[in-house]
Amino acid sequence: MDFNNLLIQTHWSDFESYGEIIRDPDISIANKAKRYFDTIVLVCGDTPENRVVRKYAEEMGVECFQGDLWDVSKRFNACMKKYGMIYAARILNYHFMVDCAFLVKCLEILRSEKRDYLVLPRNFDMKFAGDIFSLSFLNKAEALSTRECPEKAFTSRSLSFCPWAAVDLFPEFFQLSCLESVPVYGLEKFKAIRDVVNRYYPERARLNDMPAYKVALSLLESNRGIVADIACGHGDGAAKLSRFNELVFGIDYSRKQILENQRRFSEVNNLIFFSGDASDVKILQENSLDAVVSIHSMEHFRDDVRFLTNCSKWLKKGGQMVLEVPLSMKYPFTDIGRPLGDKHIREYEIKQLYAKCESYFKIENIFGVSRGNYIAPEKARNAVMLLLRKKI
Repeated sequence: MDFNNLLIQTHWSDFESYGEIIRDPDISIANKAKRYFDTIVLVCGDTPENRVVRKYAEEMGVECFQGDLWDVSKRFNACMKKYGMIYAARILNYHFMVDCAFLVKCLEILRSEKRDYLVLPRNFDMKFAGDIFSLSFLNKAEALSTRECPEKAFTSRSLSFCPWAAVDLFPEFFQLSCLESVPVYGLEKFKAIRDVVNRYYPERARLNDMPAYKVALSLLESNRGIVADIACGHGDGAAKLSRFNELVFGIDYSRKQILENQRRFSEVNNLIFFSGDASDVKILQENSLDAVVSIHSMEHFRDDVRFLTNCSKWLKKGGQMVLEVPLSMKYPFTDIGRPLGDKHIREYEIKQLYAKCESYFKIENIFGVSRGNYIAPEKARNAVMLLLRKKI
């Protein structure tokens, strides 16, 4: 008989970005999960920096497995074989809101149906659950790791790095179970989780958005153009854009962040960072840009219509915009109507987003975002990316 197994994927950098969540015993998912799971393993790459993970596992009284540094599929495969697992749930270490009782129920369903993977509804926020899969799923995903990405999709991560993305890219190769019934929570739970998110969650952990910039570069026509990266954050995305363009402006509301970016990227001559509010059209000249890149920034503007208007004004005739925003998840909070953190003014439904953009832009392409892969919009898990062109 297989037991209820939980694999918690983690990395030493999680303890820098989310340390308070991970270490607080009242919040820590590793601690809370002990009531529900027979075996809990922290899974990380085999590198000296991850000694912090091993020490933490000892403190929590759970297992730790260090495996292949770059091939996550092989790492989890070896972990499951070591502990004799046939089925397991996989979550991230900083997803404190995971519903452990629901995960156990999901494992029971997959075991009873003897399938490879349990697919949850696309409009359910996966931060409250995780990947429910079998060892056979990992074996099949590994075999697919060298296969070319399907047409009309962009993959920013190989399947060896994120094997669970195979469900979105190659569903026909797996025996899938689909679960339609998911938990629904009330206002009190929403407030409690929102409070923790507001206190501890960084808005943009460094490098989290890099897959989006890789795809943006693939979509934009302008080579050696003039580009603005709106709400550039830590600046790594703007730096990537600068390698392929004549001039890049990295703009962020945080003056402290801009000063740090100017220090880090001082030797990049075609990259200019400055502090500004994109609600103010005067921060850039009208008709001056070949492209605007906005990765998870529009949801922060109180007046998102003004933001879109400004972007249209800054662009030259026929200029392009790459816009990525978070999607509003219907579940597990069906009647709340607010994002799960104060930093987002709103999150979007696809039809609503279309309507706002079409007043100023022609929509040339749209991708759903799931695990760093850019796929059909109906398969989106957490965000959507639009390629827009300024209307003449």
